[in-house]
Amino acid sequence: MALHMIQKDFTVYVPAFRATSPIDLICIHNDTQDVVYLDSKSDKQRIVKGRANPSRIHRVRTQAQKKLGVYIAYVTRRGAISFSPKLPKHLKDLMDVDF
Repeated sequence: MALHMIQKDFTVYVPAFRATSPIDLICIHNDTQDVVYLDSKSDKQRIVKGRANPSRIHRVRTQAQKKLGVYIAYVTRRGAISFSPKLPKHLKDLMDVDF
């Protein structure tokens, strides 16, 4: 996730103050100075009995994450990234993602 953000012209900081921080990455765009707080998660799926397709295991943001405006970034094994909640259009454009 950090590499993707660096490639999209963000400076990336990793908070080191606590092991259980609500934020994994602090990303600041080098041109626009937009700040994005990310909690990076591996995109895991489960097969629900009676359904044909597997479904994502959604993580719920904590109260602290909601208050801070943290986005959960789900990263697949193939490197595809999706966000929860959905990114505003200007951030989608900066990050060059279609999700």
